Amino acid sequence: MRVYVAAPIAGIDPAKRDAAFAAGAQAVVAADNDPVLPMEVPPWPHEGPCPEGALSAEGFHNVPCHVRGEMSALIQCDALLLMPGWQDSKGCMLEASVAYEIGLSVTEWADSARERQGSEGSFESE
Repeated sequence: MRVYVAAPIAGIDPAKRDAAFAAGAQAVVAADNDPVLPMEVPPWPHEGPCPEGALSAEGFHNVPCHVRGEMSALIQCDALLLMPGWQDSKGCMLEASVAYEIGLSVTEWADSARERQGSEGSFESE
């Protein structure tokens, strides 16, 4: 099963952000699933200038280009894992909203931690 890992990106210390994604990916792999990390998803491919929006930190594509690429990756997944702080992130809120609307299994990190301790979870391999 492909599990999209959602964690805050903008305004987060890169070391803390990377640690959150690494922990999420490790939990997904431990459940015999394939993690999909937004940091590894390429921006939406297009010709011409980017649509209007804030320029991303990398300076080549703007935020809408990245969001479109990430949404494309999300809708190809089977589940979503929401990492701590997701409620304070516009991107994570969008990812959660889309996941619920298209019927993906959605698990919050706290639920995932309980799963690793042996209780039921929603993204364990079936």
